[in-house]
Order: sequence, then C-alpha cells, then structure tokens
Amino acid sequence: MKKLLSAFTLMAALLSPLSARAQDPPDVSLDFFYDNLSGQGDWIDVANYGYCFQPAVALDNPNWRPYADGYWAYTDAGWTWVSYEDFGWATYHYGRWTQLDDYGWVWVPGYEWAPAWVSWRTGGDYVGWAPLPPDVEQVYEGSAITGQVDLQYDIGPQYYNFIDVRYIGEPVLRERIFAPARNVTIINRTVNVTNITYNKVFVYNGGPNYDRLNRYSARPIPQLSLQRENNFGGGQAATGRNFNHVNGNQLIVVAPTIRKSSQPIAPKQVKTKVAQPKIQRGWQGIENRAQLQAEMKKEDPKKIFAPSFQPQKGRRPEAAAVAPASAIRPNEPNNTDANRPEVNAVSRPKVRAAQPAVESNQENQERPLTTREQRAQQISQEQNQRVQQIEKERADRVQAAQRAQAERAQEIRDEGRPVQANEQQKAQAAEAQQGRRGVRAPEQPAAQPNPRSPEQARRAQQTSQGEVPRPPERTGVPEQLQQNTNAPGARQVQRPPQRARANQNGEAEGKKKKPSPDQENPNP
Repeated sequence: MKKLLSAFTLMAALLSPLSARAQDPPDVSLDFFYDNLSGQGDWIDVANYGYCFQPAVALDNPNWRPYADGYWAYTDAGWTWVSYEDFGWATYHYGRWTQLDDYGWVWVPGYEWAPAWVSWRTGGDYVGWAPLPPDVEQVYEGSAITGQVDLQYDIGPQYYNFIDVRYIGEPVLRERIFAPARNVTIINRTVNVTNITYNKVFVYNGGPNYDRLNRYSARPIPQLSLQRENNFGGGQAATGRNFNHVNGNQLIVVAPTIRKSSQPIAPKQVKTKVAQPKIQRGWQGIENRAQLQAEMKKEDPKKIFAPSFQPQKGRRPEAAAVAPASAIRPNEPNNTDANRPEVNAVSRPKVRAAQPAVESNQENQERPLTTREQRAQQISQEQNQRVQQIEKERADRVQAAQRAQAERAQEIRDEGRPVQANEQQKAQAAEAQQGRRGVRAPEQPAAQPNPRSPEQARRAQQTSQGEVPRPPERTGVPEQLQQNTNAPGARQVQRPPQRARANQNGEAEGKKKKPSPDQENPNP
C-alpha cells in the first residue's frame, strides 16, 4: 500500500508542472516581431499605422507583392497560406498589408493569428486573393468579414493576385500570377466570396468552395493538419529563417499569443519616419472606378460563373484528411528545445508545373445558362478564336520570313562565284549581241616596222659602196636594248664584264696580230 501511495505521489509531482504550464500559456508582445524580423527588412514609423515592417525584397524588386511566393493548403482552419519567405510566418498570419505611394508594400503588425488575412474572388476560369488593409483590423472584433469587404474597405483591383483556376493546387504560384494590368477585366468575371469567421477558438478562413476548385485544379489541392505552437518566449533571438514547418501531412506553425501593451513599444532600429503617408488603394491607372464599384454591389456569391473547361477526369472531392477543429488549439507549452521534434522548414520544391488540357465546359450543359453567363461564354469563345487567328498569322509570318531567308542565302551563294566566270559570261553575251546586230569588231592596225638603228644604216651604206661591213662588237646586250638605253630618260642597265673570246689560234680578240716578215715588206 505504501508503494502504491508513493507511485501516485511521484506521478502527481511529475504532472503538476505540465498542468501549470497548460493553464498559463506564455504570451509575447510586439517586440517579438521586432526582434525576429530585424534581419529580414527595415522598420519604418508611419503616421496612423505605427511601426511597419518592409521586407528587403520589396525594396529590391518593385514588382514584389505579398501572398505571392508560396502556395495554398486546405487545413481545418480553412485556406492557409504556406510561404517560402523567411518572414512569412509572421506577416501572412498576423496583421495587415498596405501600399505606400513612395515606399511600396509595408506590413502593419497585428495581434490575432489566422491562416491568412485575404479577400477572395473566384468565377469562370479565375481565382484570386488580395491582402486585407489595416482598416479591417481596426473594426474586427470577432465579427465576420464577408464578400462586401472590397467595397467596405476600398480594396482596388491592383491589390489582387489572380491565377488560372487550374493552377490553384500547384506548389509554386508566383509564376502563375497574371499581370496586374489584367485585373480589371478579371474582376468583371469574378465574385467576392470572402468569409472569415471567429468561433471563440480560432479564426477560420473561408472563401472559395474547396470541392469545386479541387475538381478543376490540375493538381489536387494539398490538405494538411494544422498544429499550432506558441511556446516561443519573448527573448527568442532572431534566426533569419521561416519558423513554420511541414512534417508529413502536418503544417506546424509558430503562433504565440500577442498581448497588447499599455505603453508603446518601439523597435531598436527605425529606418525612417513617414509623417504624411500616401496610401495606394489599388485603383491607380483605372478610369472607370465608379462603374466597376457599381458592378461589385450587384455581385451574388451564390451565382458564380462556371469554368470554360471540364473538370479533371476521375477527380472526385477528396475526403477530409485533416484533424478535427480542436487540433489547432495551442499545444501545451514546452520550454525545453530538446523535446521539440526536428522538422524541415518550408522550402520551395523543384517541380515542373502541370499543363492541364483545356476542354469544353460540361457544367454549363448541366443547367440553363443566364444571360450574363451566355455573354461570358460568347466572350470566351471569341477570345479563343482570336488567339487561334493570331497564332495562324504568326505562323504565316514565320514561314514567309524563312522563305525570304532562303532566297537571300541563294543570292549570296550566287554572288560568291568567281569574277572571271562572270566576265566570260558578259563577253560571250556581248559577242552574241554584236553578232545578232551584224556589227564587226574593229580590226587591229598592222604592226609598223621598227626604224633602223644608226649602225644598221652605216652597214647598209657600206654594202651599197662595195665595202665589206665590219660586224659589230658583241657585248651580250641586244642591239635594240642598246639603242633604248642610250635614249634620254632611259634606265641605265648595268652591263656585265665582257670576257674576251679566243679565236682559232688561241689568241684573244682585240689584240693586233703581228704580221709576218713577208707581210711587213711586201715590196722590198
């Protein structure tokens, strides 16, 4: 009996600390955001909004937008945004976003955790979401945020991120978001279906019907069980990483309770102060604002345009793979990091986006179409025809360019033939042309005899007088060349040294032969 009592006493001693911690969950103040986000961007003091956080990526990339780098998962708290950005654990689950005219997007911290603070629109082939402005939090006291949020808080088309409904299940949505210039056209084809509620336990993010979107999505929309951790103390040091994790089919999120302080708390470093901020509501560059808002007032969330293609073959609404609503209650605090399971942070998968086939609309054939839906179908068909026409014209231009390029290449090859062949062809063509016209080519003048040199004239005179002409000395240079070199202005030729030639008696020419005695005195 004593052993049994000792066992009960020991068990009570072990359980009492856990019960105490469960009854007194830790909470943190706004400096929890200040400390853990300081390495991810800058804090600025904005009038009427307080200290706002601006991510560094928003400064580096002017086209950056919130709720873009990540994907949607459906949990027991509704549509939950899973971010790939290190600051996303805070900025997409607490607080609101606004756009300043001279600074860009900034985040205003908040006190209530939610799967996502966005406004939803869907209809036809599109689905989109927009960050809620800070004005919504000022009036949010547990009341529902419904489909009139665009009109109540003046959310313009430029705030929305729209994608094709077929890509809602993809793990990377940033590359699927349409350019904001198309948002006005898409707004006219969609309906606001925002439905954010609070049931005294957690915030539930409603919105588009999951089963409907999952039928048309090329990939099944992920379903995860949400597990909320709030055992992070206020002294947690900045780690520069995303605190949220995906472990199997569980999404583990850091969601501490944020308490409101009686005294204002400031970050350690404030970059600048904006005394008179100019707020952009998403209507910049839009002229027909009043007309568009009038159309928004007529929207009916129960009348949503069907997509212009058939649902995915074999796709049925998937059974809920999430835990009951109590699963997102805060876990029992645990102050020891050693007991926390090691899980991988949310990382961007390297997958290739699926390319769903566009098929005809079957849902429209199941019920009568309204006039507005018929007009929407007609517009869609006209757009498809226009796209096909543009593609055909583009193909024709490509073929014409290829033919012109081939002809030009042949011309270049022809121009590269030898010039001599071209000259011969021209000469032959000229002769043929002259032959056809009967024109004779001009005759070349007869060659005139060269004039006699002085030496030739002297020899001719001696011959005529009966004298035997003496042959000229052979110098090894032609006679004609000798005459030319003596002419004025002629280039002097270096004559090579002459070698005396021997006669038949072996005596050199040029030396006078001695006469014999008989020859010396022919007449004694």
